[in-house]
Amino acid sequence: MKRRVKKKMGLILGIILLLVSILVIYFNVPYSRLKTNFKDYLVASEENINENKKAAKYTLEDLPQSMQNFYSYTKLVNKVSSNHVSFNFKDADFVNIEMNKTLKINYSEHIFGDVPARFAFIDSSLYGIPFQGLDSFINGEGGMKGVVAKNITLFNQRGEEMNKAALVTWLAEIIFMPSQLLSGDVDIKEIDKNTVGVSITYDNIKASGIYKFLDSGELVEFTTDDRALIYNDGRLEHRKWSALYEDYKNNGDLLLPNRLKSKWHFDNEDIIYFDGTDIEYTFY
Repeated sequence: MKRRVKKKMGLILGIILLLVSILVIYFNVPYSRLKTNFKDYLVASEENINENKKAAKYTLEDLPQSMQNFYSYTKLVNKVSSNHVSFNFKDADFVNIEMNKTLKINYSEHIFGDVPARFAFIDSSLYGIPFQGLDSFINGEGGMKGVVAKNITLFNQRGEEMNKAALVTWLAEIIFMPSQLLSGDVDIKEIDKNTVGVSITYDNIKASGIYKFLDSGELVEFTTDDRALIYNDGRLEHRKWSALYEDYKNNGDLLLPNRLKSKWHFDNEDIIYFDGTDIEYTFY
């Protein structure tokens, strides 16, 4: 009897070890559907800018003085021909507001001008299980998709509010490509000597926000009321949203923020839900 029990226990243990081995191998296989989508978006956006290059409508001298100071301070005047930039973050802090949990994520982002596009691949783990995300805006459509164990969809946010949220995020970051602000696609209005309002209408989507600068030329914040907080169950909550640019450091021949944060403003508190440092910038 004892031998039979031992044999059964050994068989069960063997099956468990086999399943664990299969899962370990599966999780470590490099194939990822979201990663493939990310690469496809990259190829499509590169083709779009090659086919839709725009001549500058304005010169740097036409911009508000605070913007001119920013481009002089950062040396981005030397990147005036760039229409594609990437930001790469390693071990950035990302707060899942619904779960009240902070994840360490690798975040690889690409931004395109001429034809507005922005997409980022997120790589992390959730309770030891691989978690990947794709934050995107391409062809006028925004999306945020999260997948666990490579194939199980955790959320997939789409729709008009997502389109607008994605476009306004693009607007917060497109300032790093002066060519886009000189193309005439973005409307620019000086509010005061350190504050500039910007807006864009693209594919019937309207988005706007405000850049805030220091006298030194540093861009310190972008704020907007045009971005909705979209929960996993589809609920919407319209809140003020900010992008913060901090800790300017030499980056090759440029002087750029080494820390980027994203913040939601609630009635009783503000929550910084993204905090990334040691940014690797690449201009194309």
